[in-house]
Amino acid sequence: MLSAPGDRGPEPARLLGFAWILFFSAGGELVARAASSPVPGSVLGLLAFVAALRAGIVRRERVAWAARALTSTMGLFFVPAAVLATADTAAARAAWAPIVAASLVSLALVMLVVGKLAEPRA
Repeated sequence: MLSAPGDRGPEPARLLGFAWILFFSAGGELVARAASSPVPGSVLGLLAFVAALRAGIVRRERVAWAARALTSTMGLFFVPAAVLATADTAAARAAWAPIVAASLVSLALVMLVVGKLAEPRA
């Protein structure tokens, strides 16, 4: 949802937030392709974006509205994958063991990383 009830909609300052996000996303893709990086461009762009936020190059309040708008509709990005998974059940049945194994390993890794990050520092 890009506009909240009673909201006048995107203003130029809000659209600048989208521009920053797209700038770092496209920049990451360009760097990944130019360097033949094994790391996806979206990840490189996200890392550069976080670094720019931490360094104060991009102010959080400039991108907050755009970030909320994008994350509020994030569920829509999973619809094509869900449709494919339900449409091609034969492939899913053939690969169920690797899918379950990858899911469990990634779940354990996420829990470990979040636990370490949330742990109070001495």
